[in-house]
Amino acid sequence: MKLRLPILILVLGLNVGAAPVEDNRLDQLRLGYQLAAWARSAGDADAMLAAARIVAASGARTAQITRDTFRVAENAQTTPAAALAKEAVVLAPGDARIAAAAEAVRSSVARGFFGGPSGAGPLALQRRLSARTGLAWSATARGGEMAIVSAVGDGDSNIDLKVTNGGGRVVCADRQRDYYPMCRWSVGRAGVYRIEVTNSGRVPSNVMVLSN
Repeated sequence: MKLRLPILILVLGLNVGAAPVEDNRLDQLRLGYQLAAWARSAGDADAMLAAARIVAASGARTAQITRDTFRVAENAQTTPAAALAKEAVVLAPGDARIAAAAEAVRSSVARGFFGGPSGAGPLALQRRLSARTGLAWSATARGGEMAIVSAVGDGDSNIDLKVTNGGGRVVCADRQRDYYPMCRWSVGRAGVYRIEVTNSGRVPSNVMVLSN
């Protein structure tokens, strides 16, 4: 049976600092979740732990959508990195070494990544999109910076991505019938953008949305 892997949507460069820092976080998150996808398919607990550490280094926090805006979840049960650490334990039931390493990841996130020197970090929200449905939200981009939106899917569904500005004009659209769309655009003046991610395929997909 083919394992369904989550769609990873990375939204960076919005309400953030210098572009090079966010490019690095984008690379970290893509690597972490792509490694997690491989770990699931291979049943490799050590690889899943490595993915959890990479995601933890990005400082990702659990989020919710409130009134069309990404926000930190008020009663988050787990961090994105801790969720991956938990998966590692599931992949190796009864393995004391894996359990101890997973707990170390969870503890390190709780101690340092929310208010540590690396900054607040991106937000992560998981949703499941049925076939032919989408998820949309608004985000304010700071002027004079580069905005980046990327997605990585599980390969079974085409994922489309569209960004429009406050006037309704499309500033970026990726509909290349693949599962890894990306939009990158230079923000002139600060403004609100509408981001739409659509599962244009015929099967449901889990969606992990990450945003700063």
